[in-house]
Formats: sequence, structure tokens, C-alpha cells
Amino acid sequence: MNRFFLSVIFLLLYFPFDISGETRDIMVKQLGTEEGLSHHTANAIYQDEFGFIWIGTMDGLNRFDGQKTKIFRPSVSESGGGGLIMTVLV
Repeated sequence: MNRFFLSVIFLLLYFPFDISGETRDIMVKQLGTEEGLSHHTANAIYQDEFGFIWIGTMDGLNRFDGQKTKIFRPSVSESGGGGLIMTVLV
């Protein structure tokens, strides 16, 4: 393959574009302790197939449904007293 062809492929993959010309509105919502997050530091984030966003923090696992946050903390006997979540496994 020649160098020009590879450059074009790279640019198409690196800079994706929408050939329909439509603009997309993206809504961004910031979550913090004021919005119900258990801690201000997020260590892991995952969105599941149901649309829930799971956030692992220094103080437990948080599930955000787009409106509200539910906090899951391990019992003291399970965790030794800590709620640190570093990874969300799928």
C-alpha cells in the first residue's frame, strides 16, 4: 500500500466525522458530593447495558440512573472498615 492511502485511512480513523452533516447535542452532567456521590474522588467508571453509570470511589460504589445516586457500601465485617473501590468488574 502506498503512503498516501495509509495516511488517508489514518486520518479517517483518527478524526471521525458525521457524513450526514447533522449536529449532535451532548449533555454533560457533573456529579459531586452535592449531587449524592459518596466521595469526591472517582477511581472507576462504567456504564452497564441498562444505562446505569457505576462509579467506584474512596467511600463505596455509586450507581447513577440519570437522576439520582444510590450508594453501596460493604459491611464493616466484609471490608475491614474501608469502602475503597478501585475497579468495577464487568
